[in-house]
Amino acid sequence: MRATHARRAIACALSTLAAAACLAGLPGHAAAERYIGLGGGVALPYQGEVGWTVLGEIGGHMWGSKHFLGGTEFEFRRQDASPTTGTEHVPVDLYNVRLLGRFVFSPKTISPYIGLGGGLGAVHARETSTDDSEVGLSASILGLAGLHVPFAEGRIAFFTEARFGFTWDLTGDFSHVDPKGMDGFTAVGGLRFRF
Repeated sequence: MRATHARRAIACALSTLAAAACLAGLPGHAAAERYIGLGGGVALPYQGEVGWTVLGEIGGHMWGSKHFLGGTEFEFRRQDASPTTGTEHVPVDLYNVRLLGRFVFSPKTISPYIGLGGGLGAVHARETSTDDSEVGLSASILGLAGLHVPFAEGRIAFFTEARFGFTWDLTGDFSHVDPKGMDGFTAVGGLRFRF
């Protein structure tokens, strides 16, 4: 059963990537500038313990405007989530694939931006006391606000973001972990490379 859910999670993640590829191929996007982003940070769930996250993103300008950025992001997060029973937190690994959209107020200078995102993910929870594990599928949405700092003639930009996210368990398989333990605040930073 767990293998079935893992395959389902992988299939949904690949479907999300395919949708992003189709979006990038829409008219008006072919000549857009592209970027690759790499970053990491800390996850501060509403319930549970502080965790860490790493992420990578590929995207580009949307609708012919340098103010709008759209991309596909892969995130790996490790944290301890709140258990459904007992008091010991449950180690959780999250593999998220999501679509992100950002509006940058002034792309050529130091500028704030805002954005929204949503996607699917695979969740692997490990019960340390019984050495049992669970794999399931989740959906998530997030809102973000950040700061964009370009340099090297705009070819590279430093970014820092504050994110607020919500997660839903789509498979109902988690007997050890409370899905609300995956909600919360994330602070990330990194670099984007334009090409």
